[in-house]
Amino acid sequence: MILYPVTTSDEEAKPNEILKIANVDLQWGKELLFDKIPYLQPIYLHIESSLQRSRLQDWFGRVSIEPTSILARITLWLKRIALVLAVAAILLSLVTTGIQVLSEQFSLGFSITAINYYHELVLAWGIFSLIRWERPFISLLIIVYCFLQIS
Repeated sequence: MILYPVTTSDEEAKPNEILKIANVDLQWGKELLFDKIPYLQPIYLHIESSLQRSRLQDWFGRVSIEPTSILARITLWLKRIALVLAVAAILLSLVTTGIQVLSEQFSLGFSITAINYYHELVLAWGIFSLIRWERPFISLLIIVYCFLQIS
């Protein structure tokens, strides 16, 4: 069997082409081992230390993006505060509405006015989103919807 390209005795093997296989120096890709082409098994690594589950932060690092201008920081915090207050107002509205319905259902004799101020807070959140130019189309839809609900 002849391997191509054929090596001549004049040609020296490069150091990175020589492998020691079965105690024989073999020029990989150019020489035969016992008149046959050698086959190299794939390498499987075995790590002795205990493996720990890698976290996403280990692969990509930690990124913290902060707005640079004062206006952007203020509107971001106001937007967050408006959103938290809106969620709290929606929950409070659900609770007061539920109490009002139960009072009417069972003739308990007391009345609680449902608190419905969450449209104003969602409107504030939409305005701050529009000022920050975050999803302007959706922000405009939210602003229009809240204006229609308030008036």
